[in-house]
Amino acid sequence: MLSILRSLSIGQRLYSNLIIALIGMSALVVLVLFQYQKALLEDKRIQVQFEVDTVYSLIEHYHQQAKDGLYDEAAAQQNAIAAIKAIRYNKTDYFWINDMDPNMIMHPIKPALDGQSLAQIQDPNGKKLFVEFAETVRQQGEGFVDYQWPKPGFDQPVDKISYVKGYQPWGWIIGTGIYLDDVQALFHGMIYQALAAFAAISVVLLALSTLIIISITKPLQQSANAMSDIAQGE
Repeated sequence: MLSILRSLSIGQRLYSNLIIALIGMSALVVLVLFQYQKALLEDKRIQVQFEVDTVYSLIEHYHQQAKDGLYDEAAAQQNAIAAIKAIRYNKTDYFWINDMDPNMIMHPIKPALDGQSLAQIQDPNGKKLFVEFAETVRQQGEGFVDYQWPKPGFDQPVDKISYVKGYQPWGWIIGTGIYLDDVQALFHGMIYQALAAFAAISVVLLALSTLIIISITKPLQQSANAMSDIAQGE
């Protein structure tokens, strides 16, 4: 390595320092981008979990009213279903309820699914969503499930994340999901901005480095030429 460095001219050594600095900066940019994407996804996960926890509290409220004798348990379940069916967040996102078999109990967008088996519903990669939801609740009580699902306006299925939570007294699974296309759009936008900034900084650094290298090497070359002329008797 040292022998290679010794064989380089002063200008080449200075340019090599610039290249090393740019490589280090590019590694830092990549790290920041991945951290940014991770933060965006974490925000989505926090949101869906918060929304499900809120609806879970609503179900507990209706169940408690049944325990207090305000009405029977069947009426409490119907009241909870009606309330959850009407809830929206982010304008269009909703909640559904299925059981552990899994059968649909309530779907506010596709009521034709109510009472139907969901065991064979799968995403384009073959993941059986509701089987996965039930298994997650069975093993952990609650959790996240990632999958792909068609979205209006998109040619290809879009990544989606759902959070499901079981309500044991009634054998229910409450869930909601959020598409992640906006995360991907923000991430891609940040990549373009980072590349543009990196290219601009690289051009400026290259220009400044070139000026500095010329200011150093030109006088040295002049001195070397003068010494050569002196050595030749001029």
